[in-house]
Amino acid sequence: MSDWRAKATLPCPEDLFANSVFKVPDYQRGYAWGIQQWEELMEDLELLPEGKQHYTGTLVLHQPDGRHRITDTRGTSYTSYDVVDGQQRLTTIVLLLDAVRRELESLGKKDLAAGLVDRYLYVAGPNGEPIPKLTLNRNIHDFFFRYILRDEVELGGVTVRSHQNLQDARRYFERYLANERSSRDKEYPQWLLALREKVTQRLAHNVYSVDDSAEVGVIFEVMNNRGLPISELDKVKNHLLYACTKLDLPGPPSLPDRINDSWTKLLEELMASDLTSADDEDAVLRTQWLMAYDSDSRSWKGCNSVKKEFHLRKYRGKHRQLLKGLTNYVDTLEQVAIAYCDTTNPTRDKAYANFADDSPLRAKLVRTGEKLRRASGGSVRAHFYPLLAAARLRYPNDGEGLLRTLDLCEKYAFRVYGYLDHRSHTGRTSLHRIGHQLYVKEISLKEAHEALIALIHLYSPDAAMEEEGKFIRDNDWYTYWTVPLRYMLFEYEEHLAGGRPLQVNWADVSDGRKETVEHILPQNPRDPYWRELFDAEARRDCTHDIGNLSLTYDNSSYSNKPFPAKKGSVDQKGRCYANSPLFMERELCSYRDWTPSAVQKRRKKILNWVQQRWLVEPPAHAAGVQPQDDDDGE
Repeated sequence: MSDWRAKATLPCPEDLFANSVFKVPDYQRGYAWGIQQWEELMEDLELLPEGKQHYTGTLVLHQPDGRHRITDTRGTSYTSYDVVDGQQRLTTIVLLLDAVRRELESLGKKDLAAGLVDRYLYVAGPNGEPIPKLTLNRNIHDFFFRYILRDEVELGGVTVRSHQNLQDARRYFERYLANERSSRDKEYPQWLLALREKVTQRLAHNVYSVDDSAEVGVIFEVMNNRGLPISELDKVKNHLLYACTKLDLPGPPSLPDRINDSWTKLLEELMASDLTSADDEDAVLRTQWLMAYDSDSRSWKGCNSVKKEFHLRKYRGKHRQLLKGLTNYVDTLEQVAIAYCDTTNPTRDKAYANFADDSPLRAKLVRTGEKLRRASGGSVRAHFYPLLAAARLRYPNDGEGLLRTLDLCEKYAFRVYGYLDHRSHTGRTSLHRIGHQLYVKEISLKEAHEALIALIHLYSPDAAMEEEGKFIRDNDWYTYWTVPLRYMLFEYEEHLAGGRPLQVNWADVSDGRKETVEHILPQNPRDPYWRELFDAEARRDCTHDIGNLSLTYDNSSYSNKPFPAKKGSVDQKGRCYANSPLFMERELCSYRDWTPSAVQKRRKKILNWVQQRWLVEPPAHAAGVQPQDDDDGE
């Protein structure tokens, strides 16, 4: 029995770490504390009166079977505990003491610094190997121990969010102590020793030791519902690992290792794609569920859906079947994460990596995927995730089939949500259903394409596309059609380029600055040129018409100039259409004057191009396609 268990008082870190080593089980979440929690800890320490203790919370520990005692090179024994609850606080204390240790070394107090290493960081094992006093989850411990605590060189950088949190915590405490050193000057060494004493001896914990392994699962489920919010992805991992402990099968199961490996790869994919929010993690879980288990979005309740699917009562006496189901879930989730990252960030280095041997095809996939991202905001792009993931998983080598799927999704997004401005959930359930049917092999990829084409024509028939082009919101394309307008004009610029490099990038066009859109007939025309050619009615009809709009770099240079001055000449010094880097502006030079008839002529030309650019040949059998329960075409 270690010292802290024999004491009636609340143990402090010095007591806890004296004869103990701690391990965060793999079913626990990664390090998740941030600036708010670090600042609160330091404020508590600053305000801690002399001689008083500060209660920091409960620490729940468990002695796992077969792992009780560890001995160092000097023969000192340590009891090994799993941290069921309190690992965020325990990890932060170690990070803070490591920062204090570095400062003590810089002040020449090497013995005190070495004492912090021995008690709180690591000791030497019988063979000279370091034994960590705190071991984190498997997918983050190596980063924590080698690169955060021991300063080894790390060339790969952070790969998961917990790595970043650990790195940010170290930097926070380093900056905090550096500021104190600067402001306190000669008083700093004494202040630092006082801080060390506060952290090691006056942070009190209420320790609860769990003896029953079954009780551990119940406790961490309860802990998930309080404190710092835990992500759905963490909850799912916890439940899968907990379910593994209940499998009544011969031999130790290899699934826990597979779960940990899959989670590491999943988080690395998200990190490498700059998709590190909890929303991205949830989107991966939701995509897999809708694709593989139930296409009805109302059935998705986060981790609770996964728990219900793999509930132990459901598999009583069928643990081989449960193992198979859990394994399939884990393997599929990892692949869905790759498909999600490719769809959400198609320009990432690893996008569509399985087609690396066919560079032209891969380039087409990236290009079409980028167009889908531009044509659809996150809320509507999510409708396509199950279908695109199913296409990847069921037809992993069919690059042309995937390209066709991406192309049809982009056309759906632009025609239905952009051009015709249907509600954001229009066709959602039908899209999910097609993806689910494709994944469970009820339909082929060709049949999925046919169903998607039918859906496109159900919600955006060609007649409606033509009608909308004629009568869109009183010809006010500029005010009421902002995002689709910018995407359409950007695509038109690419069309005019004819394969030549573009001199404008999508980031500039899409950032919401209205100055990237030029009114050829100015919004407030003052020059007599415009007054002579456009009466009040013509100005009202033409000003915001698509025929009068163009992409530009800086429309302030054109201002209210008459059309001949805007058109200019190729060799003039100032900005004009003729010497513009944009093909769209140079094309305007083909017009001698800018009149209402010129606006109408250009409008017709652009809309004819729109019909061809987003053309989808009608399906052979469209009559049987009907909206699903929560589809809405209005």
